[in-house]
Amino acid sequence: MNPEKVMNFKPSPAHQQRLDFLLDKRREFSLSAEEKSEIEQSLIINRIVGLAKARAIKMLHS
Repeated sequence: MNPEKVMNFKPSPAHQQRLDFLLDKRREFSLSAEEKSEIEQSLIINRIVGLAKARAIKMLHS
Protein backbone atom coordinates (compact mmCIF):
# COMPACT_ATOMS: atom_id res chain seq x y z
CA MET A 1 0.00 0.00 0.00
CA ASN A 2 1.34 3.42 -0.96
CA PRO A 3 0.39 5.81 1.89
CA GLU A 4 0.63 8.90 -0.31
CA LYS A 5 -1.86 7.45 -2.79
CA VAL A 6 -4.23 6.54 0.03
CA MET A 7 -4.00 10.04 1.47
CA ASN A 8 -4.77 11.58 -1.94
CA PHE A 9 -7.77 9.37 -2.64
CA LYS A 10 -11.03 11.23 -3.23
CA PRO A 11 -14.34 10.06 -4.63
CA SER A 12 -14.95 10.89 -8.26
CA PRO A 13 -16.78 14.16 -8.93
CA ALA A 14 -19.71 12.17 -10.35
CA HIS A 15 -19.96 10.05 -7.20
CA GLN A 16 -19.77 13.11 -4.97
CA GLN A 17 -22.43 14.92 -7.01
CA ARG A 18 -24.74 11.90 -6.75
CA LEU A 19 -24.28 11.69 -3.00
CA ASP A 20 -24.86 15.44 -2.60
CA PHE A 21 -28.02 15.13 -4.70
CA LEU A 22 -29.36 12.28 -2.57
CA LEU A 23 -28.57 14.08 0.68
CA ASP A 24 -30.29 17.25 -0.55
CA LYS A 25 -33.27 15.26 -1.78
CA ARG A 26 -33.54 13.53 1.60
CA ARG A 27 -34.11 16.90 3.27
CA GLU A 28 -37.19 17.64 1.18
CA PHE A 29 -38.59 14.31 -0.04
CA SER A 30 -38.74 10.66 0.84
CA LEU A 31 -36.07 8.48 -0.67
CA SER A 32 -36.70 5.10 -2.20
CA ALA A 33 -35.23 2.05 -0.52
CA GLU A 34 -32.63 1.92 -3.30
CA GLU A 35 -31.62 5.54 -2.70
CA LYS A 36 -31.36 4.97 1.06
CA SER A 37 -29.18 1.95 0.39
CA GLU A 38 -26.99 4.01 -1.92
CA ILE A 39 -26.41 6.57 0.83
CA GLU A 40 -25.65 3.83 3.36
CA GLN A 41 -23.15 2.22 1.00
CA SER A 42 -21.44 5.56 0.45
CA LEU A 43 -21.19 6.14 4.20
CA ILE A 44 -19.67 2.69 4.72
CA ILE A 45 -17.13 3.30 1.97
CA ASN A 46 -16.33 6.72 3.44
CA ARG A 47 -15.69 5.10 6.83
CA ILE A 48 -13.40 2.46 5.32
CA VAL A 49 -11.46 5.10 3.40
CA GLY A 50 -11.16 7.16 6.57
CA LEU A 51 -9.68 4.20 8.41
CA ALA A 52 -7.27 3.55 5.53
CA LYS A 53 -6.19 7.20 5.61
CA ALA A 54 -5.62 7.01 9.37
CA ARG A 55 -3.43 3.97 8.83
CA ALA A 56 -1.57 5.74 6.02
CA ILE A 57 -0.85 8.70 8.31
CA LYS A 58 0.50 6.32 10.91
CA MET A 59 2.72 4.66 8.29
CA LEU A 60 4.04 8.02 7.11
CA HIS A 61 4.93 9.10 10.65
CA SER A 62 6.62 5.90 11.75
